[in-house]
Amino acid sequence: MNTQNIKTAASESSERWGEGQEIRGVSPALAERLKYLKIWREERMLACEREELLFGTLINMADDVCRTVTNWSVPRPVMPLSSVQAWAEARKIALSLYGELGQAAWSYAVDYLKTELSAGYAMFKADIA
Repeated sequence: MNTQNIKTAASESSERWGEGQEIRGVSPALAERLKYLKIWREERMLACEREELLFGTLINMADDVCRTVTNWSVPRPVMPLSSVQAWAEARKIALSLYGELGQAAWSYAVDYLKTELSAGYAMFKADIA
């Protein structure tokens, strides 16, 4: 086994979706929302408008993540890695660019996503039973 191949593969995989990188296979909706999260921080607007856009975008992202679920039959629904990566990137953006507002919005969005995933699983089980 060639150790140089391992080093190359490791560096390539870590560079695929880092800051400024695109996430391979991410849905267009998630990619667009990530772009807006970054852009809105720099736009001139009222604080209440920024708050509304941040909360709304994160909630819409949670809905988009739910739309990518490929298997609702398990308590932890299965989804593409790209959706998980996009969600993680949204967290990083919200917490690093928006401070306390980002923390509040992120906490709210995480609770919302948990509820939506739990509800989706419950609906799937109810349809089968």
